[in-house]
Formats: sequence, C-alpha cells, structure tokens
Amino acid sequence: MAGLVTTLSAEWPVIAGAPWSFVGSVAVVAVVVWGVLQWAYTTRMANLNSSLSTRDDRIDDLTGKLVDRDHRIAELTTKLADALATPKKAQPLDPDEIQQSDRIVGKLQAHEVRRSEGIVVAKKLVANGDYNQTLPFAFRDMTLVLVDFGSSGSMSGFGETKREFGKVICRIIN
Repeated sequence: MAGLVTTLSAEWPVIAGAPWSFVGSVAVVAVVVWGVLQWAYTTRMANLNSSLSTRDDRIDDLTGKLVDRDHRIAELTTKLADALATPKKAQPLDPDEIQQSDRIVGKLQAHEVRRSEGIVVAKKLVANGDYNQTLPFAFRDMTLVLVDFGSSGSMSGFGETKREFGKVICRIIN
C-alpha cells in the first residue's frame, strides 16, 4: 500500500495534467475487470444451475421409479392376499378320486357310468375319515350321492381310518 501512495505522489503531476485520460484509463480497466468477473460468475452460476437441474431430473426419475415400485408391490400384495384368501380346489391326481368340500376323500374302483339310468355302479368305494356318506361328492365331471352299497367295513392304521363300501350304487345329481 505504501508503494501505491509513493507511486501516485510521484506521478501526480502527470495525473493532474491529464485528469480525463487518467479517469478514462481507470474506467476502462474497471470495466474490463468487471466484465471478466461477471463472465466468471455467470459461468459458475450456469454450471451450478446445470448441476442442480441434473440432480432434480435424477430425483424425479428415482421418485417415479419408487412410485411405480410401490404400485407394483401393492398390486402384488393384493394378488397374493386374494390368492391366499381363495380356497383352492384339490385337483385329483387320479381320475377315480372323489372330492367333498374341495378335499379328496376317497376313490371309486372299477366303476361303470350308466348315464341313461342316472347312476354310477362301482365295485368298491374306498374313503378316508373325512368322507360323509350322506353328502354328495364330486367324481370326474359329475356330482354323485351314495344311494346303496352291498357291504361296508373300516380299517385303521398309522393314525388313519379307511372305510370301504362294496357293490356301490351312486345316483348322478349333476
């Protein structure tokens, strides 16, 4: 700072002799410095705004993906709840199996379907403990009810009871 004061006092006769030239020179230097600083500031602000815009676009993209994911999770949760709430019919692995209340409860053996008479005749009906002989049961594509049998018996083993009906006659309900 002391050097600036010394230089100005040494050059004061020149500055006093041409004040407008000095003021014009200072003004030109000030405008050039201001222009350079303005350009640097504008460039820096443009870069920062671009970074913010890119960040905002990325946030919007990720938010959209989150919303889509949340909708998909809700959709899958609803489907899962519906699937768990809907009882599934047991699908017989053997076409001779019979079902009551959507459970496999037995099997008709050596059967003969007589649609003209509205009956199914079988050599044997083997049923588990869940079978109720007073209720209709599903057999293949028909609904049947047990109307007569020639013999019956039961056997137990391994915690399970099986009942056998011989010379079975079932009426076709449906």
